[in-house]
Amino acid sequence: MPKNELAYLPYSSGSSSFCRVVTVNDVDSIQGDARIAFLGIPFDGGTVYRPGSRFGPRSIREASIVYGSSAEGFGGFYDIEVGRLLLTRALMIDVGDVSIVPSRSDLSYERITATVGDLIDRGLFVVSAGGDHSVSFPIIRAHASRRQINLVQFDTHLDFTDEVSGARYTQGSPMRRASELEGVDKIIQIGARGLLNSPLSHMSAIAAGNTIVTTKDLRKMGAEQTIRMVPPGDCYVTIDIDLLDPSIAPGTGTPEPGGLAYDEMKALLAALASRQDVTIRGVDLVEVNPLLDHNGITALLASRVILDFLGLIFDEGGRS
Repeated sequence: MPKNELAYLPYSSGSSSFCRVVTVNDVDSIQGDARIAFLGIPFDGGTVYRPGSRFGPRSIREASIVYGSSAEGFGGFYDIEVGRLLLTRALMIDVGDVSIVPSRSDLSYERITATVGDLIDRGLFVVSAGGDHSVSFPIIRAHASRRQINLVQFDTHLDFTDEVSGARYTQGSPMRRASELEGVDKIIQIGARGLLNSPLSHMSAIAAGNTIVTTKDLRKMGAEQTIRMVPPGDCYVTIDIDLLDPSIAPGTGTPEPGGLAYDEMKALLAALASRQDVTIRGVDLVEVNPLLDHNGITALLASRVILDFLGLIFDEGGRS
């Protein structure tokens, strides 16, 4: 059969890795030309409302197949709106999932930190898919133990609660715990809205020196002005899918009306990636819950947001 007839596979065939990139199960076998590692974190032990995001990494991988149907492997993607190929010069691999310990958050967090740290030390840009938002803390811990970083959080909720029923490590506390790390400098929280941010967590975030941009503020200022509030230097980015409106992202545990449209989200990511004085060191996308999704549209949106951001970072953000 001619080679061009093998150029594309049916979506029901082939690998179910992220965008059908090469899967590497043994990190010691990672080749030197790999630059991006997709890591799944199937953990929702920090959930305080509706569980199920532990299945998020699998659903994101399955949804992403539509963007990686080449039999020859993922070779970037063509964005017709900008008229060129993106993410063609940065080899991406899928390194599987962190080995979670059921009912042991402490051990699971240790494994997350160790796994992410190992990948960082191998020179890889790690994009992690959760999982509930509590997994961001052990990821950030890995980064902050290696360099000083600022945090950029795109989220409906501040996640700055100290304790929930005595628990200090929940989906409501990752930014609070991250703020206690010596390696974390400034926290910029973008997109807060709704009725589930308590006055106490709001005041605590302000007292900690965080920059808080509500959805209302964002729409008034626009993406470019909002992103100017991010300080220069190294930064880590965490994205909660509930930043987006539940009309396009229903599959999440704590949805709130009035969220961002896809184009608003992409404009923020583009503005951040274009900052020449900001170096993005890693990113996670969390809170995709396929048990609450309709026709997989939230997982598809999540895979698209990840691809868009990687394309912007590596092709337009100075990391190519």
